[in-house]
Parts: sequence; structure tokens; C-alpha cells
Amino acid sequence: MSYFRPAIDAMAGYVPGEQPKPGTSIIKLNTNENPYPPSPQAMAVLKT
Repeated sequence: MSYFRPAIDAMAGYVPGEQPKPGTSIIKLNTNENPYPPSPQAMAVLKT
């Protein structure tokens, strides 16, 4: 039993874009993914 409409169940999952190898100085922004961790302030709010 699914809680979603059939059209939603049929969708493919997200596949992230190719990322640069660790240690390179390239920051790739075209896949809309943030290469940085959340700010400490954001983490503090989430912990409350």
C-alpha cells in the first residue's frame, strides 16, 4: 500500500550530478548542491 498517487510512485529518485574529486579547487554549482556545511546558527536552531 502506498500513500502517494501513482504518478508520484512512478517518479525516479534524484540522482546528483557528478562532483569534482576531493582536493580540487573547483566548486560546482550547476547541480544546485551546496558544497558547504550548514552554518552553526542554523544547526543551533535545528537542535532546539
